[in-house]
Amino acid sequence: MGSSRDLSKWLNDAIDNGHIIEFDYDSLKKIEPCWITALSGIKKAYQIEFDRNVALKYLKDDIHKSEDEYYRNLVREVQILTKLNAVNNENIIRFLGISKGLSPKYHYIILQYVYGEDLRTRLQKKFIELSWPSKVKMAKDITNGLNYIHRANICHCNLNSKNIMVYDDKLIITGFDFSIFLDKPYEFLYTLELCDHEMISYVDPQLLMSP
Repeated sequence: MGSSRDLSKWLNDAIDNGHIIEFDYDSLKKIEPCWITALSGIKKAYQIEFDRNVALKYLKDDIHKSEDEYYRNLVREVQILTKLNAVNNENIIRFLGISKGLSPKYHYIILQYVYGEDLRTRLQKKFIELSWPSKVKMAKDITNGLNYIHRANICHCNLNSKNIMVYDDKLIITGFDFSIFLDKPYEFLYTLELCDHEMISYVDPQLLMSP
């Protein structure tokens, strides 16, 4: 996919051409940590200009072997989010832009802030209380989002109940850390090297077989 210099240039060109919005880091206030996954972390911030809360996603430094690897993951995820947000789908997390953090070398991916519970927590707490119409709507929300992802020629690669948020009476698919474009199969193996098989029950058994 290229060197860090080439990938950084792609990112800067996308910003200059208006394909991606870059937000000034100083405009983000009240920054506080939310949670950390195998590959990334999420912080909550308040964006003064738009009077809204946003999620700041960053890729963890310690799991990347080099700057090139960091940028490959960053650009891959930004490209996927950009394509998925070409048309607004209410069941896909909204990609708002990027921002350089305190270190100019690294970036935050700025996403819609969806507060509340993930689907796993909701089902653990209230499964018995949920009506069948509510359960059917949940299934339709997931199907709608997943169908949109697949029609965009993208594979999520880590879809599970912790990557689906319950927000504003609908389900929103998040967690595109490991996602790939289906026309770039070489990225699939690279992604599996990073995946620690969280939520093992959702993993295709064939992927767990020894090569």
